[in-house]
Amino acid sequence: MVLEDQVSMTEHHFLCSIADQGVIVEVGPQPQSVIRQDVLDWMDEMTKHILDFIDLFNRNEVPELPATFEAYKYHETLKLPESEQGERIGMVHRNVQDADFKVLRHGDPLFTLFDGTVIYWDGDYEAYPHFINEAAYYDNNLAMSLAKKVTVTV
Repeated sequence: MVLEDQVSMTEHHFLCSIADQGVIVEVGPQPQSVIRQDVLDWMDEMTKHILDFIDLFNRNEVPELPATFEAYKYHETLKLPESEQGERIGMVHRNVQDADFKVLRHGDPLFTLFDGTVIYWDGDYEAYPHFINEAAYYDNNLAMSLAKKVTVTV
C-alpha cells in the first residue's frame, strides 16, 4: 500500500478524489500501449478483494483486522541525471531497475551516467523506490518516486 498524502485529496487528479473515500488499484509495471496478462490478472484479483471487503462491510461482517499494518509513504520524486543544459546524461542503475519497493540504502548504486560513472544514493533515510523508469514520466525526466516505510495504526 502506498500513501500519497503529500497534497490534499482535492489537489490529486485521480478518480478516487471525487468521493469522500476512495481507493486506487494500480499494478505494474506495464509499458504504455501494452496489455500484459499477468498485470491484468493482478488488477482483477485486487479489485475482487476490494469488492469482497465492501460486501462484508455492507453486511456488517468485516472480520477483526490488524490494529497496524506496514505501508509506503510517498516522500519525493527523483529526476534522471541532467547536464547544466538540462539534457539527460544518465539512466537508472541496473540494480534499481525493476526493483520496486526494494530498500535503497545510503551508498547503494542509483544511476549510471552515460560515461559509465555510477551515482550512489546519498539520502539520509532508507528509501523504497517505485514507479521506476516509467515511460509515462520520461517527458518530465522523472526517474522514480521514493517512499519511506511506515507503520499505520488503525
